[in-house]
Amino acid sequence: MNTTTRTSASTSTKKQPMDVYKEVTKRIVMRLAEGDIPWRKPWNAPYKEDVINYKSRKPYNGINRFILMQPGEYMTFNQCREAGGHVLKGAKGHLIVKYGFFVPKENKAKAEQLKSEGKDISHLEVPYLKHDWVYHISQTEGVKTLCEKTDTKPAQNPVDYAEFIIENTCREKGLILNVSGVDCCGYDNANRTITVPNKDQFRTEEEFYNAVFVQIVSATVDDASQKSRSKADEIKEALVIEIGASMLLNAVGLERTEASENTQAKCQEWIAQMNRDVRLVISASSQAEKIAREIVSPLFGESE
Repeated sequence: MNTTTRTSASTSTKKQPMDVYKEVTKRIVMRLAEGDIPWRKPWNAPYKEDVINYKSRKPYNGINRFILMQPGEYMTFNQCREAGGHVLKGAKGHLIVKYGFFVPKENKAKAEQLKSEGKDISHLEVPYLKHDWVYHISQTEGVKTLCEKTDTKPAQNPVDYAEFIIENTCREKGLILNVSGVDCCGYDNANRTITVPNKDQFRTEEEFYNAVFVQIVSATVDDASQKSRSKADEIKEALVIEIGASMLLNAVGLERTEASENTQAKCQEWIAQMNRDVRLVISASSQAEKIAREIVSPLFGESE
């Protein structure tokens, strides 16, 4: 009888597995509620070595760029031990996730057939999400940094970098940039034309380049989108464009600023969307990262 009671109590207090989607969304929503927009953080020279894994030297991708608050090197508990150090007592790990898609076993034959025919297989894929815990190098002892001082050096010519990205992307994607004294921004898919006001119509250079980047990402998203889209698809695309443009702005070393009232309204809108779909911010960040990397890679001479 006593044994049964103890077993029941043990079962009732057993720790429930963490819902990673909810946990990540909660962290992003909390920051948005404070008016802190994670993807607009002014970290310089991303895609080089700003938030990286100590062992692989590769930058963390997607949503990890926003939930790892401090630039620098991160490592798992075991990677720290392998490096000859140890995690400081009481240090709390930082959540990271790996998000992607895979084709289930039962769909592989069909997927191979469609791929051989050059057809889309996304409807056969299902998402996966894995998570781990890492520690910033400042939370360790006995681990020597492998970063050089230039790793987080700001871009020297941010405007030149921005112009390079715009010129290169328009050429590669067959886009036409129309900068004129208009009173709106937009992308015309039929004519492959991006239209934005003159630079002097914006309060800052950053806002001008952000407007151009928004349309460049919008064109990329539009190229990959299906003609018939649901409301949920449109909401996700809008967030992909917002995050992707901010990533491009950060990549060249420019910081985006906005009027506080506009920022607050945007934050409330994103919070509502994310609360409706806890997968939204992870999926959108992953897609935005992929687009931004493709656009930015020629600037740093990277192959991908």
